[in-house]
Formats: sequence, C-alpha cells, structure tokens
Amino acid sequence: MVVGERPAPRILAGGIIGFAGIALMFFPEIAANGLSGGTLVGLLLCLCGTLSFCAGNLVSVANQRRDLPLVSTSAWGMLYGTLWSAFLAFLLGEPFVFATTAPYIGSLVFLAVISTVMAFAAYLTLLGRIGGARAGYATVIFPVFALLISTALEGYDWTAYAIIGLVLVAAGNVLVIRGGRR
Repeated sequence: MVVGERPAPRILAGGIIGFAGIALMFFPEIAANGLSGGTLVGLLLCLCGTLSFCAGNLVSVANQRRDLPLVSTSAWGMLYGTLWSAFLAFLLGEPFVFATTAPYIGSLVFLAVISTVMAFAAYLTLLGRIGGARAGYATVIFPVFALLISTALEGYDWTAYAIIGLVLVAAGNVLVIRGGRR
C-alpha cells in the first residue's frame, strides 16, 4: 500500500457497481465485435491506462502528504511522460510532425495548457483534498459524458444496457461519495 489506506466497504462496493455500469454501457459494442483483434487490444490498453492512472494517483497522494510541491512534481511527471512517448515513437519508427498552421498550434496550446496543466492541477488538488478513492471515482463519469457527447453529435442510440449502466454508475457514485464521509 503506497498511502497506507484501505478503501471503505461502501467505496469498494461503489467502485464495483460503477465498473459494472460502465461494462453494461459498452456491452453491445463489445458483443457485436467480439473479443478478438482490435476490441481485445483496446480493452487491454484501457486496462493498462487505468492501472497507470491509479498508480499515478497513489504517487500524487503520497507526494502531497510529504508536502512536495504539486506544480514541480507534476512538471517532472509530464517530462517523464513526454520522454517515454518520444522513446516509444522512436522505437515504432513514427516521425515527429509539427504543423505550423494556426489551428494546429492553437489546439496544441489548448491541449497543453488547459487540458493538461490546468486540468491536472485541479484534479491533483482534488485528489489531495478528498483522497484517491473518491477523486478517482470521478473518472467513472467520463464515459458517460463521452456517450452524451456522442448522442448529441453522432446520434448514439441509447440501449437498455446503456440506460441500466448509467443508473449503476450513478448509484456507484452515490456510494463512493457518501462512503468517504466521516
């Protein structure tokens, strides 16, 4: 245990219920494509990303408890991530491409400053204040927003599975938020 905490039973139950809800929301797509090829690779990458995210949460909580500055530790983490990405791109033979167009530079600045630096600072501050279990659960809501955006922009049709999944995610959220109160 990195931070020396065990999740409360309500938080653990909420996490399991939320996971079941996310699984139900995406079940029709997985069932239609099967667990072969790209679908399996995508699920494995999601699992690896989730585990990396959780490890990062634990490290951030441990750093904040040691009173290490949030901005500098985040900057070092982003530098390591950038170097790792560059190394992987090099190994895979991918070229480094930088377009000098205004839309490209504008989107890059937006992603770097607002979607990365500011968003991570806000999330990591929340993480330090309410703990990893409760703050991390907020990310369970992201696929819900993705489906809502897909509904508005791409005409996603909500199935019974997706609706039941949404209810489970909301129920899990209530358990996690209430489970963390003292």
